[in-house]
Amino acid sequence: MGPEQTVTMGPIEVDRATGRSLVMSQQAARHPHRTSTAPTHRRHRSSRLLLAAALLALPLSACAGQLTLAPNQATQEVTVKATALSAEQVTSMEADANTGPDIDFTTLPTENSTITVLINWEKNHRTPVGTTLVSRNRSDGALKWAVAITPPGASRNALENADAPQQNVSTLLQSRTSGEIVVSPDGRRISLILAPHHGQLEERLAEQESYVVVLDATSGTVVRTEELNGVILGQGLTNRALAVETTNDYFPGGTGEGQVHVFGLDAPSSPPSSFATDQWLAGAGTDSLLLSPQPPSPYGPESNSGASTVTQVDTSGKVRSTIKGVEAVHPGGWVTQVSDPAAVNASANLAAAGKKEKPASLNAALQGLTRQVVNVSTGSSVDVTGTIVEDLGVPTGPGLVVGRTSTDASGETTYTPVFWLSANDDGHPHTENLEQFTSK
Repeated sequence: MGPEQTVTMGPIEVDRATGRSLVMSQQAARHPHRTSTAPTHRRHRSSRLLLAAALLALPLSACAGQLTLAPNQATQEVTVKATALSAEQVTSMEADANTGPDIDFTTLPTENSTITVLINWEKNHRTPVGTTLVSRNRSDGALKWAVAITPPGASRNALENADAPQQNVSTLLQSRTSGEIVVSPDGRRISLILAPHHGQLEERLAEQESYVVVLDATSGTVVRTEELNGVILGQGLTNRALAVETTNDYFPGGTGEGQVHVFGLDAPSSPPSSFATDQWLAGAGTDSLLLSPQPPSPYGPESNSGASTVTQVDTSGKVRSTIKGVEAVHPGGWVTQVSDPAAVNASANLAAAGKKEKPASLNAALQGLTRQVVNVSTGSSVDVTGTIVEDLGVPTGPGLVVGRTSTDASGETTYTPVFWLSANDDGHPHTENLEQFTSK
């Protein structure tokens, strides 16, 4: 097999320079801000490569109901409110029929804690009006803190009811590495993208306005709040900085004019910086960002979408390294790297075309394929060939659990965790306390 190749998914060919399908590029040239009413709400395990094509079918919501912080109220000044809740208020809220989980981010792993993400709905249960984060000790489940935030987070539910351009790229914000909510590698900070409070579908995309709020994961206090213009494609949270990618279109390259805005967290009043990019912000390490030619997938390692070259940059945009053969980006700055990206891409193309049979040469290449997970912050790598790699919370926050399955004589399959990896140490495998991952 030769070097990495353009990945063709059925009739859609993706340009790796921009992360856009060629069909999308042609249509955007004719109608750079036109949206289609074709619905794309079916959730399936398609590849992240098809996401670029899916952006063609940009859904428009029907009646959005009465939203207190409606995005079409251009004259209304909207501010972020974070209200601390007592244990009694949390108990009452959790029992309230107008409160439910964020279906894409039910829990978040932080340092020694687990955070539950709840959506607060209007009484008619049609429109989210707030997001509540509830932090509990990982060991005994005792309440640590709870905060109710308005406007609501940019969840799938909130964006379905938003008459704003962000609605058309809601799938991007379902990514666990760069979507609506992310956790820093050390598990000490959380960043939440809020639903747009200004911007209409018929207006220029650059006029959309949204907030992003960073909280301290230990106390729930607000660290920094920023308002941004334009469509948000994703965010990355290092241990000391927040990065948010905005564009003037639904893609970073060309007319999208992608910009990554960086905000320091140690000095919350420090001025921001920014750098231009035509790639997609895909994740973050302890002090660096990961840029990809492909849009992030909400399905993470399960997207089965081939391999690409990911660029690691510092928070000023300066390139640190290029990582070839990246099959998946994980929370906390881990990536899965394959030994033969061309073989992986060829297999993905055949699967997308509905072809089950593979050439003998491709089967041979796949048989010899190896995989490793690499920590982009430390450079450490661990062989994971033949294992299952899962994005799961570990005691320090974001991490990976690596396991194997075995089938007994009766046909019953058993999963056994082998080791876990933290995003907040040197990247060595942990084998202690594996029992915490046996019942998932």
